Amino acid sequence: MLRVLLVDDEALICQGLQRLLPWEEFGLVVAGVANDGRAALSLLERERFDIMLLDISMPHMSGLELLAEIRRRSIGIHTIIISAYSDFSFVREALTFGVE
Repeated sequence: MLRVLLVDDEALICQGLQRLLPWEEFGLVVAGVANDGRAALSLLERERFDIMLLDISMPHMSGLELLAEIRRRSIGIHTIIISAYSDFSFVREALTFGVE
């Protein structure tokens, strides 16, 4: 099973994603949840994750700041952005960090 890290400052979003998606049917397991970029980085330093679902706008460390730090540290993880923002500049910047 591939290990998934959910990163969003909205607890309801993380809870909803965990409950609504049939993770195991896709060969996935939610192995971690973080409410901001700093907490996510701490988890990424201690554990291995294959996929990260990431919000862009969060307190303490934004999703884009987290992506920059992940790239700087050469942490290998596939990243999917989840965000309600419609500003394409966020997407453009995220793509420079290898977001899929």
